[in-house]
Amino acid sequence: MDFGSLGSQKTDMRKILIIFILGLIVGGGFRFYRLGSIPGGFFRDEAALAYNAYRIWTTGTDEYGISYPPVFRSFEVFFLPTYVYLSVPVMGLLGLNEFSGRLISALAGTITVVVLGLIAGKLWGKKAGIAGLVVAVISPWAIYYSRGAFEGNLGVMFFSIMVLSWFNFVKNKKPAWMVLSGLFSILAMYSYQAERLVVPVWGLVAIWLVRKIIWENRKTALISVIAGIILLVPLLKLTLSPAGYFRATGVSIWKQNRPPPGWVEGKNNFWYLRIRQVLALYLAYYSPRNLFFDNDYNKQRAAENYSVFYAWMMIPLAIGVWSLRKPKNNGEKLLWVWLLAGPLPATATADPFHTYRALLVFPVIGLFISRGLGVIWEKLGKLGILVTTLIALVSVAGFWLDYATITQAVRANEWDYGYKRVFEVVRSHPEIDRWVIDDPTTAAYVQTLMFAPEYRVGYAREIGKIVNKNNYYSDPQVLRVFAWDNLEIRTISWYNIDTTGKTGYVAHSSRLVDGELQTIPGAQLIEQINYPSGKAAFRILNVVR
Repeated sequence: MDFGSLGSQKTDMRKILIIFILGLIVGGGFRFYRLGSIPGGFFRDEAALAYNAYRIWTTGTDEYGISYPPVFRSFEVFFLPTYVYLSVPVMGLLGLNEFSGRLISALAGTITVVVLGLIAGKLWGKKAGIAGLVVAVISPWAIYYSRGAFEGNLGVMFFSIMVLSWFNFVKNKKPAWMVLSGLFSILAMYSYQAERLVVPVWGLVAIWLVRKIIWENRKTALISVIAGIILLVPLLKLTLSPAGYFRATGVSIWKQNRPPPGWVEGKNNFWYLRIRQVLALYLAYYSPRNLFFDNDYNKQRAAENYSVFYAWMMIPLAIGVWSLRKPKNNGEKLLWVWLLAGPLPATATADPFHTYRALLVFPVIGLFISRGLGVIWEKLGKLGILVTTLIALVSVAGFWLDYATITQAVRANEWDYGYKRVFEVVRSHPEIDRWVIDDPTTAAYVQTLMFAPEYRVGYAREIGKIVNKNNYYSDPQVLRVFAWDNLEIRTISWYNIDTTGKTGYVAHSSRLVDGELQTIPGAQLIEQINYPSGKAAFRILNVVR
């Protein structure tokens, strides 16, 4: 049963519509409330996406001066273009800031809430549809990744719409739905790296399952395939260039120089251990411990004290998996394909349980959970609905309290907190002739471009001198300016510095630790910028002897 088979009772449909509108409002609230300030700080990857969108809006070029590039570049990493280009009009309307940089991701997350509810409803009826909506609204992964500028979150939205459109095509046999599904599959592949692998796998299985319907619409299908290939040509060219595979090879488990765990030369089989390692990495994405209790190992990708889903969701997940163990239709078969293919891109890397690279698998796990909730509600009726509603409310309230307070206090460093204030201080001290930021990685350059408009013209001028447009996409090595105007970004040696007081220094607390300032003769603290926890984030100083 799906939403279309609920009969002609307008009251039922009106109630469902009200519930979905309410879900849209609540889901949007969790994703948009204080979006510019929570998370605190603005991570360097977010700044790269936002600044490149702003550059396209204002100049028609990216940060390197390349006109309307098919792929963008920052930190020697190339990233796909959809998020940036969708953010371009946002920059025109709202200007360059944290809110405008995150808006597309928040909007994508809000739309995904409704799409996942519609998928569940189309497969299993109104109760499962409402459950799918609820699970998408409140799940920690869905809220967390919707509140940062994550292009992977945009990819999830396009992939989910692709699936919904395909289900509509199979049910209604209208070619327009097939074309729409194909269009969103292309958008998904242009949004994030993981979709480049998962979309073709899912799509080929989907086509095979309904090959008879495809043959009946072969003219539209052929035109769609030809158009799709044409649209994918830039992506295919990118995939075969260093711009397309540089990052993938950099993190690939197959390109690592170190041996797999447990390998001793001459005593055991290298490839057996490597395959066992890959299998362990793959199965980690189905581990109840990882899904319901542990965090991502990287603190920038998770909220304090919370995992991807709430612990109580294990019960409906188990029920959902059991009820779908024998798929009754092509839609349920394709959910299993989605579930099994989702972790493949993340598995190819050596990182254990990387929630961002495996982001595509969490929506389908949520659909299995919604199936289980639907079964529970069918069996227990209003009592089951009441109990799970109360549990859901308590869960999401606890998560939001933790996320908006504790996580912001203890994980602000993971979000590059403090750079905005750094440049406010720099701007307020015109008497200082030169500024040096202590940053061995030199990643601070993108925060400078984000928060210090006075340095943008000079950076564009200097970067233009070293960019070779002939090998821009084929040479992924370091391409960065370390000094321009009156600013340098480099490692500071505190034993060889300007002591006239005309140079200001910006040091992260990890570079100038507590107590070290007092050991520098003549050091004068201009301002200490603190994290929300009260600990030092940056120290800004000059030295006079």
